[in-house]
Amino acid sequence: FMSDEQLQGVARIMTERWEADGTYLCHQGDEGNDMYIIVEGQVEIIDESGREDQVILTEQAGACIGELAALEIIPRVAAMRTKGEVRLLVLQGSHFRSLIHENPDMSQRVIQMLVRKLADATLAEEPVSEPAGAEQPVAEHPGGEKRAK
Repeated sequence: FMSDEQLQGVARIMTERWEADGTYLCHQGDEGNDMYIIVEGQVEIIDESGREDQVILTEQAGACIGELAALEIIPRVAAMRTKGEVRLLVLQGSHFRSLIHENPDMSQRVIQMLVRKLADATLAEEPVSEPAGAEQPVAEHPGGEKRAK
């Protein structure tokens, strides 16, 4: 989502990290503002809100993760745990916000990336539709009439 020139500028302010298998980059609800680009390996995105942790998805090399907390200082919406050895590039949120402020075209691409991620997440959560001819639940509406949902 960046031009070569923008990538070179970002690369100068990023740090490289190697993490072992099973390392948590963050837990759900943690404060944090770093964004990560996975260079090698995989990172599991985990929902820790239930009785048992649930892996929502596994991000691969090339993926950008943690961008929400980098854009706005908010608690992490999910945990991130390495799966195998992982090489990451880390960008501090303050640097990321400065880059976006200085490069409006980059901010447009970031918005597009976030919209795609939101759409993918929404599609993944949609229930399987009922087969044709399946009985639909009936709801009672004001006035006492009943309609199929």
